[in-house]
Amino acid sequence: MLNLDAVLATGGTLGAAAALLERAGAVVAGAGVVLEIEALAGRTNLPGRDVLSLLHV
Repeated sequence: MLNLDAVLATGGTLGAAAALLERAGAVVAGAGVVLEIEALAGRTNLPGRDVLSLLHV
């Protein structure tokens, strides 16, 4: 399963969604976001997750 979100800021939403999906039995292959706010370093809160961002600010 691919976890999609509009914005990656702190990584909290993507991390919580991935954990919830995995508890339900899904295998989360990675995450995709439209916009990544690099100054907030959200990727560091998603260790071991592949994340693809379309735009970086």
